[in-house]
Amino acid sequence: MIRIIIALLLGFCCFTVQAQTSGCVGMASISVTIEECIGIEEVWESSQIDLYPNPFRDALHIVLPSDLLSAPCHISITDINGRVLYGTTAQQSTVELPTSILAKGMYIVSVQNGSQYFRRKIAKY
Repeated sequence: MIRIIIALLLGFCCFTVQAQTSGCVGMASISVTIEECIGIEEVWESSQIDLYPNPFRDALHIVLPSDLLSAPCHISITDINGRVLYGTTAQQSTVELPTSILAKGMYIVSVQNGSQYFRRKIAKY
């Protein structure tokens, strides 16, 4: 028998796993503290940034509102493990991202301008 206990508190999370076999009981716990969280007011509305096509095969385009380019606008593609595979700073409102470096699979495109942040899952087929 395996039992998993999850306790959630503001900024704190504790995971406990308890296993029992042949009369023996083992237990392990891990605690996680969340120190920083992006609030909903810091995330751009997805309608402000156009990302197409999704899923994609050969090319991926991002169209940024011109007001975002008043400060450096950083764009990155990461895999689902968080490894940054591509990064650039947008110089114009339409950006074509290189996709030949990507294998088929799921990725995350992130756009950051100062404290504002946008993130969307994308898929290559």
